[in-house]
Amino acid sequence: MLRRIRVGLLAAANASGLSRLIGASGWRQNRLLILCYHGISDSDLHQWNPSMFMYAEEFRRRLQLLRDAKCHVLGLGEALTRLENGTLPPRSVVLTFDDGFADFHRLAWPILREFGCPATLYLTTYYMLRNVPVFDPALDYLLWTGRNRQLDWPEIVAQPVSLDPAGRELMRKVLQIHAWKMKLTAAEKDGLHTEYYLGTVADLQAADGAWLVSSGRGMARLRSLDGRPLADNPAATARLCALAGF
Repeated sequence: MLRRIRVGLLAAANASGLSRLIGASGWRQNRLLILCYHGISDSDLHQWNPSMFMYAEEFRRRLQLLRDAKCHVLGLGEALTRLENGTLPPRSVVLTFDDGFADFHRLAWPILREFGCPATLYLTTYYMLRNVPVFDPALDYLLWTGRNRQLDWPEIVAQPVSLDPAGRELMRKVLQIHAWKMKLTAAEKDGLHTEYYLGTVADLQAADGAWLVSSGRGMARLRSLDGRPLADNPAATARLCALAGF
């Protein structure tokens, strides 16, 4: 309901020319618009979860709208600096993508390149090293792909469950509670053994370096751990900072 009201108000503002007046105003020039995305779809992901995935052609249409509106799409670092300095160009926009799904490289990046738009990608570093689905959304997607069928899993539920919307929501909760009762860690839900992802101090000492990363604050090298010095690798630090956009 609220979304329909917002869409209606936006349509009215566009039809009346109010959007164009706001876009050209000094009020808008002193503000930075950040558009946040998760995933881009060319299959059925946008039908499964339209709040997380956008169809590729719709994303291309959005970028064309920004171009037609003469928006200036800036990188996040430059935009924040110019916002602080009061030098933002008219209609400044930043594009960000969360999580770093594979579809960013396969679908979003070619479209961004086509329009010459920079974007900031927030990577989920855990899954960069482990090519497995994230448990909760993968569970939800699998139940959705089985829609209007029956799930017969006697080890989990006593009776078969019809995977209509109510049945899918029931099974999502049942399976999440089952994982909780089993005391499964995130790694175990991904099918990984604990020793696969835990490192020791000795491992860090033997590595080329160790860094702490914050998407909001940047990157810092760890100099020691438990009083033991860690490798200093300025070149690797510079490369990682560049890759992360800091």
